Amino acid sequence: MKTANHLSICAGLAVLITLTAGSSSAAAEGPRANRAFSKEFSGAMIKEGDAIREWHSALASAIGTKYALTLQGIGPYQARALTNLRLALAAAKTKADQDAAPLVLNEYQKMEQLSDKYLAKRAILSYIELDALSDDELDQSVIACGKSLEAMAASGQFREDEACH
Repeated sequence: MKTANHLSICAGLAVLITLTAGSSSAAAEGPRANRAFSKEFSGAMIKEGDAIREWHSALASAIGTKYALTLQGIGPYQARALTNLRLALAAAKTKADQDAAPLVLNEYQKMEQLSDKYLAKRAILSYIELDALSDDELDQSVIACGKSLEAMAASGQFREDEACH
């Protein structure tokens, strides 16, 4: 739920994080300050991106090499990404942080859907092509969103991007 000064996010395992708009001093610093990420959020967002990439790499490697695709193999990567997601959401203080937080959450949720999709196929012993991810729209969406968030983190500025919606 998002209102002008309030954002509530629920992600995995019944986690609820509520973010409220920063102090009026941020508004007094001008429009550029409202678009800049806090140091804490920027660092947490980068760590979350790293965790998502590692999770994606583990999934892609398991699919591409016909290695056993199991929750035991993928689960630790997902758990790390969830931990880093929670830290990133908790670190969101500035307006830019709060604007980017739902995009970071969306990237996690897309990766979770992708992972769950292939784990479900494996659970029913469905054949998974070695190059299954190359034509998977959800996979392409995860990659595009990750690149968008990486660019935002590198610039330190929020910008709206449809790749993460």
